[in-house]
Amino acid sequence: MDNFIFHNPTRLIFGKGMIAQLSQQIPADKRIMITFGGGSVKTNGVYEQVIQALEGRDYTEFWGIESNPDISTLKKAIESGKEKNIDFLLAVGGGSVIDGTKLISAGIPYDGDAWELVKKGSAQNTIPLGTVLTIPATGSEMNNGAVISCRETHEKYPFFSSHPVFSILDPTVTFSLPDYQIACGLADTFVHVMEQYMTKTNESYLMDRWSESILRTPTLPRIYRVPASILKLGENLVTVRLINYGGAASFVPDKPYCLAWGIDTVRLSSRWKYQLGCEMPARTNSVSFQNVPTGMYNSMISPLRNLTFTGALWYQGETNTGRPNEYEELLAAMIIDWREKLADKELPFFIVQLANFMQTHPEPVESNWAALREAQRQVALKVPNAALAVAIDLGEWNDIHPLNKKELARRISLLAKRGVYGDKKSVHNGPMCTGMTVNHEGKAILSFEAGTDKLRVVDELKGFAIAGADGHFQWAEAVVVNGNQVAVWHKDIPHPVTVRYGWDDNPVHANLRNMAGLPASPFPISLGGQ
Repeated sequence: MDNFIFHNPTRLIFGKGMIAQLSQQIPADKRIMITFGGGSVKTNGVYEQVIQALEGRDYTEFWGIESNPDISTLKKAIESGKEKNIDFLLAVGGGSVIDGTKLISAGIPYDGDAWELVKKGSAQNTIPLGTVLTIPATGSEMNNGAVISCRETHEKYPFFSSHPVFSILDPTVTFSLPDYQIACGLADTFVHVMEQYMTKTNESYLMDRWSESILRTPTLPRIYRVPASILKLGENLVTVRLINYGGAASFVPDKPYCLAWGIDTVRLSSRWKYQLGCEMPARTNSVSFQNVPTGMYNSMISPLRNLTFTGALWYQGETNTGRPNEYEELLAAMIIDWREKLADKELPFFIVQLANFMQTHPEPVESNWAALREAQRQVALKVPNAALAVAIDLGEWNDIHPLNKKELARRISLLAKRGVYGDKKSVHNGPMCTGMTVNHEGKAILSFEAGTDKLRVVDELKGFAIAGADGHFQWAEAVVVNGNQVAVWHKDIPHPVTVRYGWDDNPVHANLRNMAGLPASPFPISLGGQ
């Protein structure tokens, strides 16, 4: 446990129309300098709202704070602030404007060169600062950090001063941003969250869940801009041009979708009807390079032949679920080929098993996804220096690209610690079934590899199905016995022949783990062998 004291003095003012709060947040007797970047605030209505809110106040404007704010620009603002006896700053813009204004707030009361403060790294004596944020990114609006550049000397340093007194975040001002700027903001948000997520590797479960929630939450809906002149009172007909490469077009269930125009947002949560207006001719000449024979190999594998690797990570298989019986042979052959081409016949190879996906079935079923997982497992068992990272508990039923990659990365790292770095002590894998017998009570007794730690005892062990000679599977009762064995049975199957575990597209209820918390791979096992 890490002891800490947390205090963030910035008042966050969030919501539509909240820029009008400026008149209440800045004392009436303050001489204000408003700092800006370019001129976008004059086209999206932010400038007008700020000026209207400060009507009757003593203020001056400073324009031109660039991306990665330069000290030469900030010195001009500082000089102007000193001349006009400025005692309050208002930064209107994105992270760079706010960063630059933090130095201005320290530079105005400072007698020396502001670059000295940057080189020193911090300042205590500052004038108060507020912000109006115009882009969904940064974080500068609620912390005391900044990054200041000197283009002349090609230097860039972090700088810390006072927190903003308040920050106003009106999400509607982001609706007019160019798509590129939105994308940059989303990428910046993602990077900041991942920085926090990956930095603390100890048991910071609460912060991890916060980060995962942020990453799972759509920052902005997809926005289709419709000129106001086109809309009319009452019902409006919306025509959609849809390009679809396969399957039926639809919204993904349980995923948030929104329709936005102007400053209004409508969630597309109800059922919709449609009719086909016209059908476009099929596209031609659209074969991408990965579908051209040798395209993937020549473009992505062959150029690596002269490089040296300590291991390979293979995260694929979803496309092959239509033909799972081929996969074991193909994957094993690919591993052999890679090792030959990379001149390392012992190259460690780590396979990520397919995550749980799609609907869970109420009764035991045949599953191509389970069959492909089994092919991956068999490769890990049969090919030397290959290992399997299990992910059946990390997927999402409605997303083939699940978000929880941190835990998956951790499991892969355990395999790498053993397979690459020779760590023989740490538990690196989940339970691996090695054999099956049947006792005098008609219970199937499954044995598991002892080197993967003892099995975790739970109140109700789920995910097991059992069948007799007829091959008809029924959900079974199961319990951990003798540390590394599981007894499996069904009252109507006195002579079990085969047991399956986690045999479903989405085996969400399968809960066999070892004491280290690592899940067991799905598997079939029969009397006399696999």
